[in-house]
Amino acid sequence: MGLYKLLVMQKDWKEVICTSCGLVNDYTITEKSNQRVCTCNGCGRFLGNKPKDTYDVTQIRMPFGKYRGEVIHTVNDLPYFRWILDQSEMRLSNGVEAAIKFKLNIK
Repeated sequence: MGLYKLLVMQKDWKEVICTSCGLVNDYTITEKSNQRVCTCNGCGRFLGNKPKDTYDVTQIRMPFGKYRGEVIHTVNDLPYFRWILDQSEMRLSNGVEAAIKFKLNIK
């Protein structure tokens, strides 16, 4: 059974194993339009689409701006994230907004 099928059947996503390089739970989530794409950090292999109703806020990447492509949790520019949340015309996906609020300790 391929990894993609395994991940689709595994609804809780507690353990993700890359069948190419063997890494366990070492993946990155990238928001792409209406999907959350998971790729292995070791070999870059596509692991599957993570369901939209769950957010691993420590893995979501910034989809725009000066930190585009970087994992939000690792960026330490807190004033920039506060500014983003203050911009009412900016429409953030639920995952990106949740990751920024987690970074700023906002509930």
